[in-house]
Amino acid sequence: MADIVGIVVDKKGERARVKIDMERTTVKKIGSYADVWNPAGANVGDRVELDYKEVTKKHGNFVVYGFPILGILAGGVSGNSLAIFFKWETPWYAMLGGALLWGGVAYNYAKIFNRDAFRAGQQLTVIRVEPMEFVINMGKTEDEQEGNEE
Repeated sequence: MADIVGIVVDKKGERARVKIDMERTTVKKIGSYADVWNPAGANVGDRVELDYKEVTKKHGNFVVYGFPILGILAGGVSGNSLAIFFKWETPWYAMLGGALLWGGVAYNYAKIFNRDAFRAGQQLTVIRVEPMEFVINMGKTEDEQEGNEE
């Protein structure tokens, strides 16, 4: 079981705001709300377990500097493929547009990653979504379920 448990109160993309359940959490030096990375895809109202994920300098540098470069290259390739498919005379405009679009998306991701995780060296991450309990009673009352049929 994780040391930090909470309930998702807000979700925006891959980020989530979690209200920490102080009764079930063993870590004492944590606030009542936390902004966490949500790779598990937890939705609002889900009970989640959190843990700190370490970010090494090598991994952080790759994301911050490598992703924008790979995004520009991928955009150029996709623009070239688009120009070939539509048989455009000059593929440079499509390649430039694709490189700007994909490079911008990758730069935005790298900027968010740098702000949230890389500077601190670690970030809170949703590691598990606790399953919800569903009771199916098939139209029976509580007395019938317990076996107290009259």
